[in-house]
Amino acid sequence: MRCVRHAGLLLSVSVAHKAPAQPAMPTWRATEVWRVDGTEGGGEPFGDLRDFRVAKDGTVWALDFKDQVIRRFDANGKPLKSAARKGSGPGELGNANGLVMAADGSMWVNDPRNSRLTVFGADGEFARQHTMTIS
Repeated sequence: MRCVRHAGLLLSVSVAHKAPAQPAMPTWRATEVWRVDGTEGGGEPFGDLRDFRVAKDGTVWALDFKDQVIRRFDANGKPLKSAARKGSGPGELGNANGLVMAADGSMWVNDPRNSRLTVFGADGEFARQHTMTIS
């Protein structure tokens, strides 16, 4: 409503504004395909899922920070052999906190406590490590 003063009169003018048509809201539906909580192979649930990556073939790599293990699952959710375990030897992790998947499917793991990047092949096997100061 708008008030207008004209020739000593106070007029009230009401203009009906038609709101523009709102586009229909899309309908979303989530469908659970499979769930990963760490107990699939009879193990313990994840202690602290810190990072995960999905490979081109659908393999899921999940970094459990608490246990310092990388659990792997095929595209259907079936557990595969883990890629790492807690420790300081080759292929072991001390404080891993991030994953990067290379174009060739290898997984690079940041491990500041062991001052290195640990590399696993696409098959989950330890490939090599690169020592460096990580802060």
